[in-house]
Amino acid sequence: MDQNLIYLARDKNAEKKTLRIKKKKFNTALPDTTIVKDDKKESDKTKELFDNNLKAFVKATTEMGVVNIVKEFQSLQIYEKKHIKCHKVFDANLNKCRYNDIFCYDDSRVILNTTFKEFDKDNSDFIHANYMSSPKENSSYICTQAPLPTTLHSFWTMIWQLKVRSIVMLCEILENGKKKCEQYWPLKESKQQKFGKYTIVNKSKSEIDKGIIKTILIIKKGHEKRVVLHYQWIGWPDHGVPTNYLLCLRLMKKATKKLPIVIHCSAGIGRTGTIVCLDDMIVKLSSESGCMYMKDVLLQKRQFRFGIVQTEIQYLFIHRVLISLAIVRGIITAAEVTQFIKHYDNILNSLNEQPKKLETKVQTKIVQKHDHEIELKHETKGDEINACDYRDVNGLRSPEEKKKIKKSKDVGSNSEASPEKSEDSIENTALSI
Repeated sequence: MDQNLIYLARDKNAEKKTLRIKKKKFNTALPDTTIVKDDKKESDKTKELFDNNLKAFVKATTEMGVVNIVKEFQSLQIYEKKHIKCHKVFDANLNKCRYNDIFCYDDSRVILNTTFKEFDKDNSDFIHANYMSSPKENSSYICTQAPLPTTLHSFWTMIWQLKVRSIVMLCEILENGKKKCEQYWPLKESKQQKFGKYTIVNKSKSEIDKGIIKTILIIKKGHEKRVVLHYQWIGWPDHGVPTNYLLCLRLMKKATKKLPIVIHCSAGIGRTGTIVCLDDMIVKLSSESGCMYMKDVLLQKRQFRFGIVQTEIQYLFIHRVLISLAIVRGIITAAEVTQFIKHYDNILNSLNEQPKKLETKVQTKIVQKHDHEIELKHETKGDEINACDYRDVNGLRSPEEKKKIKKSKDVGSNSEASPEKSEDSIENTALSI
C-alpha cells in the first residue's frame, strides 16, 4: 500500500477520534444516548402525526367517493374560469407560449434578467414560468412549459439566473407523433450543446427507477460551471395518469434534495400540477394543521399558476396515490378502500379504452358492488409493510421490490453494486471535468 495513503488514513482516523472526544466533552451534561433517544422520540412523533393525518385524509376521501370527487373538480374548474388573474405580459408574448389558452399570471411569473439574455432580439424578460409560492415564502419550486425552439435560450437563462439545481421533466420530446418539447439538452453522454452563451454537457445518464432517467448536466457560461440534475419520467401519458402509484413520491424524494427545482411537462399544468399538488399535500400532512381536502391545495396552487391539474383523472390520481401510501405504511388495510379503488379502476379503464375527457355518462355508469365481489389489482399483503419515513425512497418499495433491486445490484457491474453516491459528491465529481 502506498505510504502516502497510509498516512492519509491515519490522519483521517485521528481526526475522527478528535471529533468524538470533542463531542463527548461538549455534551457531558447530556449523554449521547439521551440525544439519540430524544431524536428518536421526535422522529416517532413526526411519523405518528403524518400517519394520523393521512388516515384522516383517506377516511374523508373514501366517504366522499369517486363521483363526488369528480364533481368537486368540475366545480373547481368553473370557479377558476370566473377568477382568472391578470396576465398582460403573457398576452404581449404569445409567440413565446406553447398554448395560447394557458395563461401565465403576472404576479407570480419568473422575470428574466435581460442582462443574461444577449441573444434575444426583443430583449424580453418573459418566460412562461411561475413561482409556486409567494416571495415571502421559500420560492424554490418553479413550474414552466416545455421549451420551444424560440425559448431555448430563455429556458437556460432562467436555470442559470435562479441557480436551479434540479429539473423534473414529465413528458417526452415526441408523444403520439406530436412534438411536445424541444430537445434542450444533449442526449448522449459526453456530448454537448450550445444555447447562446450557455454550453450544456451531458456528464452521465442512468435509469434510477422504472421509467425514470437521471442525467447529470454541466452548464458552462464563460469560465463558470454548475451542475444540474435532470430527471425525466418516460411513459406518463398526456392528460392521463401512470399506473405506478408510488413512483412519483420516489421521484420527488430524490429531485427535491437539490433546490431550487424546475418542473415541466408540455404545458406545465397537467402532469406538472399533479406532481406539485401531491408533493405539497405530503408536506401539509406532516404538519400540525394537516389537510383533509385536496381542493384546498389545488386552490392555493392555482393562485400562482393557471390550470394546475388539468383533468378529472389527474385529480383522482392524487387521492389514489395517497391511499396506496396509506396501505403500504400499514395505516389502513386494502379491504377498507376496495370500493374506491374499484370505482377508480373503472374510470381509468374507460379512459384507456376511449381517451377523452371524463363526462357525466361515465360517472353514472359506476356500479356499486359488495366488497366481496371486488378484486384488488394493485395492493397485496406483500405491500403492507411497517411504517416508514413517508418520503423515504426505500420505504416506498415493497419487500419484493427491495429483494429484486438487491439481487440486480449483487449480479450487476461494479458501478451498480457500489452504494449510491450522495448528490454533493456527484456535483463535486462533475465539476472536476
